[in-house]
Amino acid sequence: MRRFCKRPKEKFDSNIIGQSYPGGCEDLTRAFAYALVGGGTDDKYNKTFNLILSEQINPLDVRINYEKCCIEEDGEVYQAVVWERQNPEAEGKVNGVSYNFYSTGSKEASRAWSYTHHLVHIFRNYRFFMAADGYAGLAPLNTKDNCDDSVAFLDGANVPFVIRLLGDDTLDWALVGPCYVHGVIDAKAAMENKSFGGRTQIRLV
Repeated sequence: MRRFCKRPKEKFDSNIIGQSYPGGCEDLTRAFAYALVGGGTDDKYNKTFNLILSEQINPLDVRINYEKCCIEEDGEVYQAVVWERQNPEAEGKVNGVSYNFYSTGSKEASRAWSYTHHLVHIFRNYRFFMAADGYAGLAPLNTKDNCDDSVAFLDGANVPFVIRLLGDDTLDWALVGPCYVHGVIDAKAAMENKSFGGRTQIRLV
């Protein structure tokens, strides 16, 4: 699980090392945290962590807490999982850790554990991706690396889509599915961003 949740960060770091996030004004850690959860700024995201209305959080805070509790080897969740693996005969487990963890763990550890399962839920339907121009986000599971998959902002649509070039005819494309691109969320913003190129006509088949 720890390795699974580290892979997107490694991919992000290797693709953007020595650069700034497109637009140049956003902290890289924040950009990654938001891209990883598809923005994650709505009420549904906050409810995932059982928060009361007066205690709103953001993906960056959750990510930093997750790294402290789950990635670092002295983290509370990391240590709990290690103990469980060393004591396989222990009874009363839920999702890989004992009942005791849920009753005695800190708020930070509980939040980090919830975040881990939130990521598992996301990655059942999406995969983290890095575009050639440095943008990051979530794309359908069947999106392919190093091929003719592209992000397109279709007129009339509220979200961007991944589309796939079919053959040599530059007009014929297949629709892979909707995606989230951190930093650009709609066609209007994309048209104002020169890195996405100009308007073009395509034929979905």
